[in-house]
Amino acid sequence: MDVNILDTIPHDVYREIAVFPQATIYHTKEWHQFLTTTFGWKVRAVCASQSGKLVFFLPFITKYRLDLKKHHICLPFCHSGIGPVYAEDFDLDTFFQDVFPLPQIEIHQSVEGAGLYQTIPNTIVFLHLHSFKNLEHVFHHFHEASIQRKIKKAQRHGVLVKQGWSAHDFALFAEMAFETSRKHGSPSYPQTFFTNLHACFQQTDALKLYVAYYENKPVAGVIFLHDQNVAIYAYGASLNNPDYFRLGVNQIVMWEAIKDAWEQQRDTVDFGTTPVSFEKLLHYKLKWGGQAYPLPYTYLHKTTGPLDRDRKSIQLASKILQTIPAYWVKRFSPSLLKWVI
Repeated sequence: MDVNILDTIPHDVYREIAVFPQATIYHTKEWHQFLTTTFGWKVRAVCASQSGKLVFFLPFITKYRLDLKKHHICLPFCHSGIGPVYAEDFDLDTFFQDVFPLPQIEIHQSVEGAGLYQTIPNTIVFLHLHSFKNLEHVFHHFHEASIQRKIKKAQRHGVLVKQGWSAHDFALFAEMAFETSRKHGSPSYPQTFFTNLHACFQQTDALKLYVAYYENKPVAGVIFLHDQNVAIYAYGASLNNPDYFRLGVNQIVMWEAIKDAWEQQRDTVDFGTTPVSFEKLLHYKLKWGGQAYPLPYTYLHKTTGPLDRDRKSIQLASKILQTIPAYWVKRFSPSLLKWVI
């Protein structure tokens, strides 16, 4: 077996891995270009081949975190987990224990193998659309007060949802995303994050932006990634205005995205990962009728593990981000995000 670390992933390799059953949107050239363009991270890959045929592929980036240590990660910002793609008869146990060429790795997915261990920092919620008879059945599975009534209220007040297609639409979403992150005291994305996402995926049918308008003003939005039979809720944002919240703008825009997933015959809506400490967010996602599952991260050998979001230092940073002027948040918090993610 020939094992290599590819510093540059050629087009032929991307074409080969696309046929593996484990391949996801996060294994694609478009996603890797997005990470490089937005954060400057170089996506490399551990590859193994036999008789000239690819049998193992694991993309990763190398970065420093707040502990000032170098980490190999597969891959940041992957919402539904990403792991190796490999041939059906490939021996993962032997490979990770005896052959794997990196000293350590963090994989955002459950991977079973000798020398690997797992933690469960996140929960994932799936709404299994294939278990419903029709869209009306899906709707009535939502929480009545928190979801159904809010959607109906938004409809009564004339909130309209449109799909966004242009770079301008994604720039508008970016402004709403900044307000949302600031409200929650989270590091904001780089200002080019969503326009880069659009630029990298505009030639595909994978990227979906839905925007809610009230009185001709964009007030909320969601971005989904359609990957084979799954519609992945990737990003959500809204203007920080209690009047819009009460109108149900967040609920109606999500409902339109779910309806579109149904009409495009996706089997599942993936509501994305939720840190186990974010109980309120998990409770809200469950109101959409989905089921929660643990989402382990896999490590090669003992490492510091994922960031502890309950640490007092993280809570202090969150309060600071909520109070300092917006200019400084936009300027410096994307750099903080690169360190903590």
